[in-house]
Parts: sequence; C-alpha cells; structure tokens
Amino acid sequence: MSNAAIATIGHNRPPEAIDEEPTPFDLSRQEIEALYEEATHWLDGEPIESQEVADKVAKLMSDIRAAAKTADERRKVENEPFDKGKAEVQARYNPLIQKERGKADLALSTCKKALAPFLQKQEDEKRRVEAAARAEADRLRKEAEDKIRAASGSDLAKKAEAEAALSLAKSADKVANRAAKDHAGAFGGARAASLRTRYRAEITDMREFARFVWVNHKTELEEFLQRIAQQRVDGKSRDIPGVTIHEEKVAV
Repeated sequence: MSNAAIATIGHNRPPEAIDEEPTPFDLSRQEIEALYEEATHWLDGEPIESQEVADKVAKLMSDIRAAAKTADERRKVENEPFDKGKAEVQARYNPLIQKERGKADLALSTCKKALAPFLQKQEDEKRRVEAAARAEADRLRKEAEDKIRAASGSDLAKKAEAEAALSLAKSADKVANRAAKDHAGAFGGARAASLRTRYRAEITDMREFARFVWVNHKTELEEFLQRIAQQRVDGKSRDIPGVTIHEEKVAV
C-alpha cells in the first residue's frame, strides 16, 4: 500500500472540461471520487502496522466526512429552489386532493356513504333474485333427470317430454348464471360506482395468533424482534430478557 498523498482534485477531469468552470456538483464528484480511489487501495493493501500509517488512514476518513458534508451542503443549495417550488405547489393542492383530507377525497367519501345503503339494498334484491333463479334451475334439472330415468326405450312421447324438460332446465341454469353476475351499481359517470367486499382483521386471541405467526411466519417475526432488540440496545438498555448483548469495537 502506497502512502503517497491523495491525488490532486481534478486530475481525472476530461480534456474538454478543463477550460470550463466546474459546477458545485463537479467539484464534489471530483473530490469524492479521488477520495474513494484512495480508500480502495486499502482493501488489497498490506495490513496497517504503524501509527504513522494509521494516522494517515484516520486523516483520509476525516477528509471523506468533510467532502461528504460539503457535497450535502451543495446539494441543499442546488435543491433549494426546487424544494421551495415543490412545497408551494403542494401547499396549494393539498386542500383539494390530499389523501383523506382534501376536499376531493372528502367529497368522494360523502358520496360513497350516501350511495352505500342504496347499493346494498339493490345488491340484496339481486342476490334474492339469483337465489330464486338457482332454486328454480335446480328444481327443473331434478325434474328433467327424473323424466329421463322414467322414459323407456320404446316410449317416444316420454323421451320427447324428458328432452324438453332437460332443455328447460338448461335455460333456467343460464338465467341463474346471468343473475349471479348481475351486481348493484350506479352508472352516471365514466366509472361505475359499485360495492366492494373488504375484509378487516381483528386479533381476538393474541397468544394464539402469535403461535400461528411463529409457525408460519417465523423469519419475518425474527427480523421484527431483532429490530426491537437492537432499538433497545441502541437506547442504552443492557438487561433485556432473552437477549445476549455483544460488545464490539469498531472504527468511527
């Protein structure tokens, strides 16, 4: 590992850019890329065995932090007009379209609440019609099956009667299928308003559910618990049941 000084900033700029005034981003890119290149030498270099070399690496770390801080400050300055403009536009539009708070969402919610009872009543009636159609189709199918079994090989009249009953049963089945696809709706705009089934989970037995999660979602649970344990340790907790705390020394 060479202990040579870090390469001069800008040494790797393309020839066509030498006469141009570098932008703040150009400066930070050149600074950080040079520092990055210097840092990568330590990955494959010889182990640090002297205070002098260790101090040089510490100095490199300090330079990297300073360059990163400067780059972030330049980023903030460059972003400022965009951030202000975005914030101003967002502030103007929020009262209109903000999720759950904007007037558009509140108006939609009001309409949905007003429409839901009518749609539910309409849906209940359609399901009643469907049930009646299905019951009639089942009755006619059973009646046709009975007539088919009763028809003898030589009784053409009974055979014809059975075939007619079967045809009637098939027609009734089609009616029932159409009724099953018919749902409540309001169609006054580009998009129909309709009912949607929504399912909401409520844990009524926390222990039983925890056992289920342990068996079926063990990896996710372990990751979740590990995050909580680390948060406790980061918060200076040192006595946590079921957790072993390892002390490690890292360069900072």
